Amino acid sequence: MRRCPASFTFVVASVCVALAAAGHDAHAQAWVDDKGSLNFSLDYNLGISDKVVVDQGADFPDAGATTHQFTLGAEYVPIEHLAVDVGLPLVL
Repeated sequence: MRRCPASFTFVVASVCVALAAAGHDAHAQAWVDDKGSLNFSLDYNLGISDKVVVDQGADFPDAGATTHQFTLGAEYVPIEHLAVDVGLPLVL
């Protein structure tokens, strides 16, 4: 096992401290559209694998899969500062 250099450990620790400190200040700052707005969305993701890996370490090299993932979404703002999001994921 290779040891991590001290500079890498320092950078990782600094990033963790910065994220923890920023999380307190960035609490509940989500963007919400104007009252009465309605937005629709369609997201697509393509997943391609060439093998299947199981928990015990054995793998099946010629057992890959291709998935097409669609998400239909809608967002409505019934009152100021409150948005209702609805999503319907579809996987093929």
